[in-house]
Amino acid sequence: MPAQQPSEYGPAAPIRLVATDLDGTLLRHDKSVSERNRRALARAQENGILVVLVTGRPPRVVRRMAREAGVSGLAVCLNGAVVYDLDHDRVISCTGMERSVISGLLKELRAELQEVSFSFELESGQLNEPEYLDACSQSSQPVGKLIVRCPHTESEELATVVQEIVRERARVHYSGAPFAELSAPVVDKAWAVESLCRTHGLEPSQVVVFGDMPNDLPLLQWAGYSVAVANAHPKVLAVADDVTLSNDEAGVAVWLEGLHRAGYGISFASFQRFDGKHNDSEEEAVGA
Repeated sequence: MPAQQPSEYGPAAPIRLVATDLDGTLLRHDKSVSERNRRALARAQENGILVVLVTGRPPRVVRRMAREAGVSGLAVCLNGAVVYDLDHDRVISCTGMERSVISGLLKELRAELQEVSFSFELESGQLNEPEYLDACSQSSQPVGKLIVRCPHTESEELATVVQEIVRERARVHYSGAPFAELSAPVVDKAWAVESLCRTHGLEPSQVVVFGDMPNDLPLLQWAGYSVAVANAHPKVLAVADDVTLSNDEAGVAVWLEGLHRAGYGISFASFQRFDGKHNDSEEEAVGA
């Protein structure tokens, strides 16, 4: 779907929750949050919309990024394995991989992949293999994400190869990072956001999501309305309901500003489609 092509279609239900990926979507390529995106998210929250950051990154990093974005409440981290309370700096839940499964996978992956190495995301932080083995004897913290690095294999190909090896024992996520990311079989971004929505009594039709990479696909396909940034992976562009401007052009804000310009109330109950316009005068008007 071309990024500049407007459409007459939009969400069929009032929007109550906005879920956005971070890297490549809300964040610019230098990992900063634009003032325009901050303003748009602030306006959404002021109007009663829940804004949820949904990312493969761990809580210790998301906390800093959320402050920069001006987002509070809950965040989904580690591709859905962790629900994190931004306001109180605490993990609400962590769905980890079984230790016995991890042990078996390490042996098989090491046998199949040359120069493979591993890191492990726990609630307390990231550990590399020697540290992890020591920690296992001293802690029962769940492993929310297993990171697989292989210097001789391109990252998207690595994710495919790893999925063939692990099969149904783990979920493999590809985020564009130079490694493959594994989680418990049930875990993905959609699974976590769906759980949050049940808690708040929300339906998928009341959710709009933004993303750019294949690890966003389950969430994009689950939500009532999905928006890809123009720089998104081809698989994401193929399934999204809409395409906005790129992450470096504040595409998330541009799309949300369309709702505000239409003059609708707290729920953004109706919708004005992204029109492809992006100029400084419009930004100043929206931020007023």
